[in-house]
Amino acid sequence: MRSLGFREFRVRVHGDLARVEIARSEMENILDRELLDEINDKLTRLGFRFVTLDLAGFRSGSLNP
Repeated sequence: MRSLGFREFRVRVHGDLARVEIARSEMENILDRELLDEINDKLTRLGFRFVTLDLAGFRSGSLNP
């Protein structure tokens, strides 16, 4: 994610699901179709079956279930 230009992010792992959290200030950047495809391709190659974007964005110290 850092190599794609994101500075504040996290990828949470929920079994075979990767939940991508991006800072709200960077959310506009991730909505590029080619960038979304690249993130999805990279994470599915790592073995994730599903890749999601958390619409609430990155929140430092957040403990989401």
